[in-house]
Amino acid sequence: MLIVEAARRIIENPSPVIFIDTCAFVDLFRHQEKEPLPTFKADDLSAAIEVRNSIQMEFVEGARRSLEGSVHLVVPELVPIEFKDHVDRIESNFRRWVEAQNESQKWLGEVMAILPQVAPSETASVSLEISRRCRSIAEELLDAAVVLDRDRACLDRAIGRLIGKIRPSHCKEVKDSMNLEQSLELCRQLKAGGHSHRRAFVSSNTSDFAAAKTSSHVHPDLDRDFRNVSLEYFTSIRAAWGAIRSQPRIQGGPTGPAAPAT
Repeated sequence: MLIVEAARRIIENPSPVIFIDTCAFVDLFRHQEKEPLPTFKADDLSAAIEVRNSIQMEFVEGARRSLEGSVHLVVPELVPIEFKDHVDRIESNFRRWVEAQNESQKWLGEVMAILPQVAPSETASVSLEISRRCRSIAEELLDAAVVLDRDRACLDRAIGRLIGKIRPSHCKEVKDSMNLEQSLELCRQLKAGGHSHRRAFVSSNTSDFAAAKTSSHVHPDLDRDFRNVSLEYFTSIRAAWGAIRSQPRIQGGPTGPAAPAT
């Protein structure tokens, strides 16, 4: 969808907007090798399901309305492509981890049943296609999103970041800048159109977007870009959804001071 068209439809049907980067989708079923636990928590899956169930699936032409508790989910053009490129490998890694946990708990249950004065385990893990189900949540969420079409001006600005080594292209990668510029442009148009609901950008890629690798705050080099369009940075869907549920509108309104990035 063209950015101008997406902006028009969101303004006509006002609700908070969530932009989700590729990494945040695959985080819902990601396990890093050599790590004891998966990247995500149960609350991440729960939040993703709630967002999926709250997405405005229909637009009413010519009628301005706001659905209580609803959101618009938007992804830049590259997100579905990147997701497809990585989804099988990431699910495979997670599936192997689930299977390993299942085998370990079976062993524990067997030993505990033999040892005296040790109660057998009642919580042995069963795979239950956990990896496939977690992946499905991410896929359903992505399928429900509005995908932005390529925009020449956004691409030019992304190339400018690449040439100037400006975040998030400070390491000579252009994809993150393409995603960011499309998100920023839609936010500019929403702000100009009087959209007063919060706008959240979700990416766990803290190396490129955050103040530090372990930080949940946007990098100082990007702070002005985010503030100028009242866009907030979050490292997880759970954090963004929690903030939007607690306060769906921008403090100060669309013409007031931008909400702080968190």
